[in-house]
Amino acid sequence: MEPIELELGPLKDPLRSPYLHRKIAFSADNKYLAISGRQEGEAAFAWELPGGRKLAQPQLFGNSFLEFIGNSHLLMGDAAKIWDVPGNDEVTTSGGFRPEAGVSQLKDSYFDHCMDLNPSGTLLLGAPLHDRDYYYYGLGMWDVGGGNFLRRYDTPRVKFNNSKVTFLPDGQLFVFAAQLEQSNKTLNITSWEIASGKKVTEINLQVGMDDFNFDFSPDGTLLIVADKTYELESGQLQPVSVSVASERPATTFANKTVISRDLALVSPNSGELYVKDMSGKIVETLKASYERRSIAVDGHEEQKLQPRVMGASRDGTYYAAGDNRKILVWQASSVGRLDGFTGHRLNYDL
Repeated sequence: MEPIELELGPLKDPLRSPYLHRKIAFSADNKYLAISGRQEGEAAFAWELPGGRKLAQPQLFGNSFLEFIGNSHLLMGDAAKIWDVPGNDEVTTSGGFRPEAGVSQLKDSYFDHCMDLNPSGTLLLGAPLHDRDYYYYGLGMWDVGGGNFLRRYDTPRVKFNNSKVTFLPDGQLFVFAAQLEQSNKTLNITSWEIASGKKVTEINLQVGMDDFNFDFSPDGTLLIVADKTYELESGQLQPVSVSVASERPATTFANKTVISRDLALVSPNSGELYVKDMSGKIVETLKASYERRSIAVDGHEEQKLQPRVMGASRDGTYYAAGDNRKILVWQASSVGRLDGFTGHRLNYDL
């Protein structure tokens, strides 16, 4: 299985540290692939598939959020900025995703890090706004088409950027996970009714400082925190037994990415790259020995280029992984496509 190779070129600023993790997004029709910038101040990258033709860089900055809106070719990034990928132009909305009346905007980037779009691309759950003490307000909801504010949720106020949110598949609930200010070792997880704003359930996990690398599965059914996995569909946050979750990262790079309820991309020690099911069984070998290169950057200290981003298309036909200089894209075999891939959440409108 020979991958498509997408070159990124040298870092924009060789002296500035690159992001440890980046975002990857496939359009719903698999015509476009986008990757967030590699370091602060660098714009996102985009290519046309399957040929791999490099497009003009979408002027979206940051590495916290990157997703195509519904079935469109419009790409949303940090600060809720929208970019028309084939048209190579920014898309503005009449509402501008501004906060509700009476809440002053203290910075240009209202949406800072914690965001999620519903699968149909009609609604945005937004990151809280900094107040003057650099806390965050509760999550808010906006309509994507007009950028208009709809409502505020009484989610916990947190002081740290380590928080994430996801819509659940039923379209009635969302789950919010955040590191609480009063305890650096507590991960607060709550589920909420979208229509009423009512909190459904809440748990607090005591975790080590190295365990705050948590994430949701793209289909909105699982939350993986260190070696624990929680089922989200019921809104009750029930723990489930998942062997692949116990494969703890050996480095600070991207070693494991859940791509559906039943499959994950795993790169042990950043040395190999596999598709595994949740029992830990290898479903497909993408690269038996991932290329680990060392290069001199403008005469400065050599950098080991290891996987910094991994992901899959919404329908499971493409997998991608890359470092700071190259992205590799594989078209999945029938085994990887059919054995366990559930895809993203079904579209729904609220």
